[in-house]
Amino acid sequence: MVFQAHGKVKRIGIDLDNTIICYDMAFQLAAKKFKLVDDVTSLSKESIRNKIKRRENGEKQWQQIQGYVYGKGIKKAHLFPGVYRFLWRCYNRGVIIEIVSHKTEYGHFDTEKYSLRQAATQFLLENELLQNREQRNSKQLISKITFADTQQDKISYIADNNFDYFIDDLEEIVQSKHLTNVQSILFNGVNGYSWDEINNSLLKSWTEQELLHIVREVMPEKTISLLEKVEGRGNSEINKVVADDNIYIVKIYPQSGSHNRLLAEYNSLKLLEELSVPYLQIPVAYDQGLGIAIYDYIEGEKITNYGSANIKQMLSLLTILNTHKVRERFVNFNLASNACLKGSDIEVQIENRLKSFDEALDTHMELKSFINDQFIPAFNDILVWSKNNWPKSYTKNLPNSDLILSPSDFGFHNMIRTQSGDLFFYDFEYFGWDDPVKLIADVSHHAAFELSVEHERLWLNGCLDIYGQSILERYRVAWPLYGLVWCLIILNEYNKSLWERRIAANGVLKHKKERILLIQLDKAKKQLSKVLDRYDEI
Repeated sequence: MVFQAHGKVKRIGIDLDNTIICYDMAFQLAAKKFKLVDDVTSLSKESIRNKIKRRENGEKQWQQIQGYVYGKGIKKAHLFPGVYRFLWRCYNRGVIIEIVSHKTEYGHFDTEKYSLRQAATQFLLENELLQNREQRNSKQLISKITFADTQQDKISYIADNNFDYFIDDLEEIVQSKHLTNVQSILFNGVNGYSWDEINNSLLKSWTEQELLHIVREVMPEKTISLLEKVEGRGNSEINKVVADDNIYIVKIYPQSGSHNRLLAEYNSLKLLEELSVPYLQIPVAYDQGLGIAIYDYIEGEKITNYGSANIKQMLSLLTILNTHKVRERFVNFNLASNACLKGSDIEVQIENRLKSFDEALDTHMELKSFINDQFIPAFNDILVWSKNNWPKSYTKNLPNSDLILSPSDFGFHNMIRTQSGDLFFYDFEYFGWDDPVKLIADVSHHAAFELSVEHERLWLNGCLDIYGQSILERYRVAWPLYGLVWCLIILNEYNKSLWERRIAANGVLKHKKERILLIQLDKAKKQLSKVLDRYDEI
């Protein structure tokens, strides 16, 4: 269901459960606590519900666990990524937000009469969406909460209260024939929108006033004298700010998906700063709820002409990271984004990326032809070859001792040369533990630059010196699979949500979409040809 923002937004209604509050973790822990599901690792609420309902007396057990999670178990729930930022922006723009929920007062089969409505209200207070009377400076991001006894009561209330929009995760609410005077937005699900997408569509680009509010909240001791947008970054919106005669970068991160880009980058740079690792951006402050971080500004120019010296500096940083990987402070650090710890992880990643184009295939025939006639046949052939030649187990994770601290999105596109000639590295959003083979192959295939044969040999041999010759056999059979991943990464602009994120980061792109799509498709075709020509010769 597609929605289009119209006019000035004054009043928005939002559902509560599974729209603002995410219960996936709470249901996982509750299912384990009551021994209703054997393995709950990474299962969503819907998956757990389906497993429980298949049990004998499953319907009753499901209702009991719902009552527990929405009541005493709500402390294990969390806000959906991006919802706090959306509510904060609405508050600062004077948009009235009201929660309308048909949450019952008590759970089914609850003999203790534990109030689910009070539990939800307390959750909102603790997550700073409601004003806490004991904290005078706290904000009232939500103006009002209305609880309805039934779904029909909820629909009637929405229809009678002049909302510009209503956001809900239930299709029966969004598609109700009684809400013709309200533009309804389906949250999440197969056909729904993430909070990032809702944010971009309803509130659009950040205003200078919003950005100034952010900096003042995160660095209240600073005096702000200048703020300037920086164009040309892919996924995150970047602004330059002068505060107390120092220059900083304000980075606004996407807030969807399982990988927390902000914490991955900020925490890794903080740890590396403490270890005195040179030539990296220095982290200054961050706000996780708003999804923003502030770093020292590096004055310099992007790398357009690169050579052996640049590759050697990249290898130098990897050498330093590899010496620090045994330190205790990194033991519990997260995996890198899209980490691949076994061969089958690469296969799954390719399949998931293919699924993300399902919607685009219906409207872009040139993309459909490339995927069906060229990419999928090549994928099938290469997959058989890689599996047949994979050393050891294709489906077993590498031991932790074989993993590395990987910058992940690594290369000349994320380097700056200062006036003194020093090279600085930035953009550590995807940093974490990973297979060194993935890092090496990603640089080999990266769409932002192209290595010559000489430079690719220098890069590979340098990495083998750091990580050991034993990874070479795995690299040879993984290289073509990662090459296929990069075919699909190049085509990301066909993905609706990513395109909207690109526009939010760089509004100039909005009027160039069709030309950009054709350019990316041509690049993907060339990338596929490169993989097919070389995959059994690496």
